[in-house]
Amino acid sequence: MRRAACLTRTRNAVRHAGTCGLGACAGFEGCQPPKVCVLRSGQPHCECGACESQLSEVCASDGITYANACKMRLESCRTGVDIYEKYAGICGKFN
Repeated sequence: MRRAACLTRTRNAVRHAGTCGLGACAGFEGCQPPKVCVLRSGQPHCECGACESQLSEVCASDGITYANACKMRLESCRTGVDIYEKYAGICGKFN
């Protein structure tokens, strides 16, 4: 759990001991972080999560300004490219 948080540069904590998920996702271990298990037609599938629209801009390693760190991680998850936060704020503002 700590390793996953480090790799995705997120904070996490134990919510409860035991199996996570509901239905077919309970105990499904086929997803690699940051992907999560979701049910589609009753079957478990690995997908990237979702983010809130809170504005807290970050400049990422790909040179793109993202609305927040979650959206940056979501893009990294979707593309499979390692994207990390260089600094808080709009890209190019501190160059």
